[in-house]
Amino acid sequence: MKVIAVVTADFERGALGTRSRLADDLGGGTVVRRTLERVLKCERVASVHLVVDTAQAAAGQAAVEGLAVKLETHHAGDVPWFNYVRSARKWSLDAWRGGLGSTCVFDESLHPWLLEALGRREQADGVVDVPAAAVLLDPRLLDAMIGHYETTADDVRMTFTQSAPGLSAAIYSTPLLGDLVKACHSAGRMMAYNPAQPRRDMIMLPCFYPPETDVRRAFGRCVADTDAAVDRIAACLRECRVAGGDDVRVVLGGFGDPLLHPEWPGYVRRCREAGIFAVAVRTPAVTLDKAAIDVLEENQVDVLNVLLDAATPETYRDLHQADHYDRVLANLDALLASHQARQQPQPLLACEMIKARATMDEIEPFYDKWIGKVGSAVIVGPSDYAGQFVDRAVMDMAPPTRFACERLFTRALVLADGRVTVCDQDYRGRHAVGSLADSSLAALWTGETLTATRRSHQAGTYDAMPLCRSCREWHRP
Repeated sequence: MKVIAVVTADFERGALGTRSRLADDLGGGTVVRRTLERVLKCERVASVHLVVDTAQAAAGQAAVEGLAVKLETHHAGDVPWFNYVRSARKWSLDAWRGGLGSTCVFDESLHPWLLEALGRREQADGVVDVPAAAVLLDPRLLDAMIGHYETTADDVRMTFTQSAPGLSAAIYSTPLLGDLVKACHSAGRMMAYNPAQPRRDMIMLPCFYPPETDVRRAFGRCVADTDAAVDRIAACLRECRVAGGDDVRVVLGGFGDPLLHPEWPGYVRRCREAGIFAVAVRTPAVTLDKAAIDVLEENQVDVLNVLLDAATPETYRDLHQADHYDRVLANLDALLASHQARQQPQPLLACEMIKARATMDEIEPFYDKWIGKVGSAVIVGPSDYAGQFVDRAVMDMAPPTRFACERLFTRALVLADGRVTVCDQDYRGRHAVGSLADSSLAALWTGETLTATRRSHQAGTYDAMPLCRSCREWHRP
């Protein structure tokens, strides 16, 4: 059986819309050459191909110089779902799947038109789609996956595994790639749950290669396309850290409706002008009118997270103490109609429901409706904000053994008046560490109070801040 590996590269722009780092030095070699060298260590790969746009042929030639890699050029352009995947995957960078719209890491690199053409020309039985910045790709894991593919190829048409993004790659049969081209489908859409045609999760099917436990549980982006990922990879390669932050994500919303703030359009524009990696707006969408839709679309806000919480007007009224259900649905239909008119996917629509006693009977119809309509639906557990708010949870989801809160290291909450709190459970701002009116966010983030709280958690002591003692959200990512 013949299996080839294809690395599709763009030396100007990464799959997430960030600048391309493929020509950057990383520990004595460029990012793309490190990836190619990893692929060349695979014993079961018949040939390796680097695919670049015709305009980038010179950069491609420099990348393959001295390597047993065939340079291929094309002028096919981007895949039709590029912008959609870019906005969806920004919110699940460290996991192989779980993106909005059922997107997964394979969607970031897959160009079925190019892979199918190469697979057909090379008469390949399988094509490995390797992300161009996968500098930590595991050759032994990929060889094992190819072996699995060879033994199951008569029954399935692809092989994938569960690993941190960049440690592995998906394998597709050439006929499957042809079918994706005809249907104009991404890998994530093919693997997604469809309420109209329920089936077992694909990790339960023969196309899934079961990795070792350490690989399965590995978390963290190992594709060198954001500052945080490069930082992580550099630490693995050279035991050093690289400063940076081009993967900062900003969410406008939280404890009120940002669309009611008179200056919210200006905040969105400033985020974009500052080059913020990802922007989301979290809102009940009651006041989502044409003017608001224009702001969201013109600034290409990545996600509109709508706090709907119901599948019927009655439940909406009970939870929100207002009769706006039909109005919100009409507003969302107007947003989707505007998307169609503009021919752009942003902002991706993600309707949310809290899993509470009052919503249990509507979770399934809510989920099925929005998955079928926009490809995304979010079910979340309600928080009582460390005892400050009414407890609506069906049950306590906190694990029996406590560990350090991850959000202390990844999230900063800025209240509407500029105060920065220790964590997002402090919605009253009673434990603010300072204000943006007096200090920079960077100074507060690395300041004495937050640093002491993080160290306390790492040491297994959870009383450095009063809310920590009664918090039940510490296990959430």
